[in-house]
Amino acid sequence: MLSADWCSDAVSIEPWIDALCSVTPLLSMRLLDRDQHLDLMNQHLTNGRSRSIPVVLVLDDRGVERGWWGPRPRALQAWVMSDAALAMPKEERFREQRRWYTEDRGRAICSELVALLERCAQSSDGGLIAPDPIPPSTGELPGHTE
Repeated sequence: MLSADWCSDAVSIEPWIDALCSVTPLLSMRLLDRDQHLDLMNQHLTNGRSRSIPVVLVLDDRGVERGWWGPRPRALQAWVMSDAALAMPKEERFREQRRWYTEDRGRAICSELVALLERCAQSSDGGLIAPDPIPPSTGELPGHTE
């Protein structure tokens, strides 16, 4: 996982990935500092332009990359990129993101990673499986209740 301790998304996501790896003997997690591995980071840009983290790399037993995921669960990423979220003051947007992570309790993260692992396992051509496209956002934070 490409990560950094200053990233609130990484801090929210890492424990769930660690937990997933701890209950699955075939998985392990290794953290790489994004800024010390810019060559690898530049191969996994969000929307082809942003060094957003965390980025989870799925490697096979030979160390060959099979897929990647990041930087957030799809529904949250769509909201973060929406005009409504971008119009918010940064502090308020981050507060809403933290609330989303707290309410979700890792369900979206684990679900998306398990789906990626399944797609990687089923891929017969050995090609790289990139993240699914981000769905359009309604501007409302998914799963958020007042």
